Amino acid sequence: MSRCTCHVVRPACALGLEEICTIKDTAHRGIRLVQLRQIVIFVSKMATSWYETYGSNSGAQLAAETVNLYQANVWLIKPATKDRAGRGCSLVEAMAVSVDAQTPSWFVSHAWVEPICKFEACLEQHAHVRELAGHTSYWVCAYANNQHDVEEDIANNPRCTSFYRAMQKCQGVILILDKDGTPFERIWCCFEETIVVN
Repeated sequence: MSRCTCHVVRPACALGLEEICTIKDTAHRGIRLVQLRQIVIFVSKMATSWYETYGSNSGAQLAAETVNLYQANVWLIKPATKDRAGRGCSLVEAMAVSVDAQTPSWFVSHAWVEPICKFEACLEQHAHVRELAGHTSYWVCAYANNQHDVEEDIANNPRCTSFYRAMQKCQGVILILDKDGTPFERIWCCFEETIVVN
């Protein structure tokens, strides 16, 4: 692999991303715990060189223990998955070992505001409590959807989205809450919870 000198390429190199494994159906793009651990390790190494890009804290240095998916999308997901044509791929496709290895068993409903390290810890605990095999994959929208072309997976009818299709394929849904219970205020999360209880 060639040496990386540009910050846009660095996430791909640090995560060992060399080839893209195309997984056509977004609903089949689960992320494994070992891959989530790689992300947490990368974030812990890089966070202090990243800064907030939105809102009143714009320009403030980030900390590994607070980096959330909004920030990771700017500093990790989009740079690691961008291609020269600007179309890119999902992070799952960039990290995938094989198409079959990424098939999700659990759907994760959450609001992107929880720190990535705590998100990963919740899924580690879920796997431990349920005595799940190490190869268990979770469907997480930020990693499954192509963040360069999100419209591809969002439809006017929520039952025609990658979210809904993934829920139908998975054996269960996990709701991850931040300290404020933000998912209960998000329309997508409310839709996901409604599907579960109906």
